[in-house]
Amino acid sequence: KAGFGVKYRASVRANLLSRLKPDTWELLKKTGFIGMAVGIESGSQRMLDYMGKGITVEHVYKADALLTEHKFYKTFLFMTCLPTETIHDLKLTLKLIMRLAESSRYCPFPLGALSRYIPLPGTELYDVSIKHGLVPPGSLEGWTQFDLENDHKTYNTVRPWLSSEVADFVFAANKLI
Repeated sequence: KAGFGVKYRASVRANLLSRLKPDTWELLKKTGFIGMAVGIESGSQRMLDYMGKGITVEHVYKADALLTEHKFYKTFLFMTCLPTETIHDLKLTLKLIMRLAESSRYCPFPLGALSRYIPLPGTELYDVSIKHGLVPPGSLEGWTQFDLENDHKTYNTVRPWLSSEVADFVFAANKLI
């Protein structure tokens, strides 16, 4: 009997999808698999390299084509507001989002919001954030300023490298998505 009577989804790296063999795609379908969330983060190769993501924009296009070919639902996830990110980088991300949205019309939720980077201790990017002006909170209460919902008021504290021009661009772009 095909399937288990359960439908499921998974998260995956864009560069790994092209490694799947045709029989693996068929097995996924037979077992109830319905979709994947792909953490892309950026449409800018410069930013992908900066983050150490280990993928290329070409990997993203290949992953999208494979998911479309096999008619799996897809959700693409993005992250903005990193140190050194420019409006040019953000425009490349929006361009990628538009292409992915076009090929994902059959998906109920193909795109999430542009998540804003939050510097977290113990990560490589946290150390980079400190080099770009982040002053870590001195208390547990200080971390409440890192709230996702309140970031327009606190971006100078949470992301001191972020210019008001880039911040405004991100907020406007999120309204479009």
